[in-house]
Amino acid sequence: MAPAAHAAVLADFGSTFTKVSLVELETGRLLARAQAPTSVTTDVLNGYRTALDRALAEAGPSVVVGPRLAASSAAGGLRVAAIGLVEDLTAAAARQAALNAGARIELLLHGRLDATSQESLRRVAPEVVLVSGGTDGGQERIVLDNAEVLAAAEVEAHFVVACNERVGERVAAVLARTGSRVDVVANVMPRIGTLEVEPARKAISEAFVNHVIKGKGLSTSDEFASQVVMPTPEAVLRATHLYAIGAPELDGAGDVLVVDVGGATTDVHSSSQQSDPGPGVRGPLLPVTPIRRTVQGDLGLRSNAPSVLANDRGWQLARLAELSIDVAAAEYAVARRAESPELVASTREDWDVDRTLAIGCIHQALRRHCGRLTISQRPNQPARISANGPDLRAVPIVIGTGGILVRSPDAVGILQEALDRCDDRSLTPRTPRLAIDTDYLLAAAGLLAEVDPRAAYRLMRARIHSETAGHGSDTRIV
Repeated sequence: MAPAAHAAVLADFGSTFTKVSLVELETGRLLARAQAPTSVTTDVLNGYRTALDRALAEAGPSVVVGPRLAASSAAGGLRVAAIGLVEDLTAAAARQAALNAGARIELLLHGRLDATSQESLRRVAPEVVLVSGGTDGGQERIVLDNAEVLAAAEVEAHFVVACNERVGERVAAVLARTGSRVDVVANVMPRIGTLEVEPARKAISEAFVNHVIKGKGLSTSDEFASQVVMPTPEAVLRATHLYAIGAPELDGAGDVLVVDVGGATTDVHSSSQQSDPGPGVRGPLLPVTPIRRTVQGDLGLRSNAPSVLANDRGWQLARLAELSIDVAAAEYAVARRAESPELVASTREDWDVDRTLAIGCIHQALRRHCGRLTISQRPNQPARISANGPDLRAVPIVIGTGGILVRSPDAVGILQEALDRCDDRSLTPRTPRLAIDTDYLLAAAGLLAEVDPRAAYRLMRARIHSETAGHGSDTRIV
């Protein structure tokens, strides 16, 4: 009789599918993986139990189930409004904190709030509102005035206050008068040139788990709420960072970038200790955080396919023409995807369109996530070179995930072509090794890191493979 394998149950409640992985603790060995449609119209635990039963049947009777952890992006994930004073400083810092918490930024407001701001808040109905503004000891009056405007908007949300420390408690008192839940954390920008996004990120994530997820009506059982510990994008970001830095007694792989192509968005996660563009180059106004997530809400293969075509029309149409797909057929194809997000590619033309759109999504998302060099010159002065974001040219590993990359036999080719399109001024990875998360394990690894980071790291190093574009090789990253 085989010895018992003690396994963690790691679930990812997605908008379409619920994925369950059984991973042996300590070794990080993947014992089984299964999925089932996410049953959002009844109770999400129905689909979860179906997937779990399939995984347990695959793993066999020797499995002893241990901790059960879950991430969720079902019912739209976590919707956040971020508030700041200066668009390129405190508002941008608040936005980055929310993104790193796995949120979807539904609204970004800056400056003095007014009745129009209130109407925007009511319209988007965020689940969490992150309130920032003013460095410590800096602007106070406008921050307090904005708190009064937010309170008068009477939105039903959890507030996280991460503003000038001198007025943080007063801001919280104003917001609490309406009966709202309020947390006060450290200022996201205590000084110009300094970012402290972790306390706000942690508070947003905890609000999601403790309050938001229970209010979505996804399940009538406490089991669901007790298992969900973070939004799915946060789990992927945690896995990205773990892959880069390693676990106790296990060396990391070095700087890593992950690109996740979905039907509605394309997310990019990066963990890099070397994001400074170097001597002689002026860095961005907002400091670059070593762990970074960006979401491109206009880049997706289904509901946002028309936006991909609009953003990248010249290249898209030229590539599709090479594949004997004319303009009318291309426009029909993207419209069809927007109208039927559940569409699954089944013909050669469908695959060609999806592949072309995916290259566009990845290329545009990478350009926006990474920095770009600009050159400016004034009369009788030397040229000045500036970077408007992180320099990730030296990142040695790029990992792709998402349906198109998991299913495509040429996933590495898609990644490589997207990178090849970047010009010399783009600070995107130059010569990285390319890898594919073929088992959708990044979210599972991010969850597992909560209880066993060594096992989580071993899981990724064993199951995420690098390939050489055009050569069909498949070797584990070691």
